[in-house]
Amino acid sequence: MPQHSLTVGGQTYEVDFPYAPYDCQLTMMEKVLESLTTGRNALLESPTGTGKTLCLLCAALGWREAHARQGGGIPRGGNPRGIGQSFDASRAPGDAADASASAGISAADGISTDRRDTNRAPPPSESRGPVIIYASRTHSQLAQVIKELKATKYRPRMAVLGSRTQMCVHKEVRRLTGVAQQTACRQKTESRTCAHYNETDRFLRSDPEYGKREPVDIEDL
Repeated sequence: MPQHSLTVGGQTYEVDFPYAPYDCQLTMMEKVLESLTTGRNALLESPTGTGKTLCLLCAALGWREAHARQGGGIPRGGNPRGIGQSFDASRAPGDAADASASAGISAADGISTDRRDTNRAPPPSESRGPVIIYASRTHSQLAQVIKELKATKYRPRMAVLGSRTQMCVHKEVRRLTGVAQQTACRQKTESRTCAHYNETDRFLRSDPEYGKREPVDIEDL
């Protein structure tokens, strides 16, 4: 898969992109890297069909790999304030294919959140890079993100999250709303009377590596 060297703030990042990128795609990836490196917010726009989702994924995951290679520290030339800051990208109006997204870099996987232990260097096994949160308004947009992620060489451990209102398949609970739905769901999962929850739990126990080898959508369960 083609690898591209993008230099931002004196730091060179190797970003894998599945196709020969257009100039506008290189520019967008550079801006994503600049935002992550400096710890500043970014609002980026690009016309429909220019591959915003793919650019965002590849740039953010390329930055994450560079972060992990250096033991969980900020890549050289980076700003420590990037941890806990966020990157926001907005899709162009009317763009149904590319998700409105935010990739939030949060303290996790080798980055201590305990103020009493901030000077402790994490063991190499813990330094897997920061967590990236990709948020979207609709699940159909997240499905597009998973499709694009599968086209890349990146295979981060990932999960798709959704509300009970959108994702619940229990024929009784899905008819409820609000607190009533939450309460019913909690009662059935805690009492192990939800067959869907029990089956998913058994499946994940039988294959604990599920979701590590290939990106998966919620329907794949």
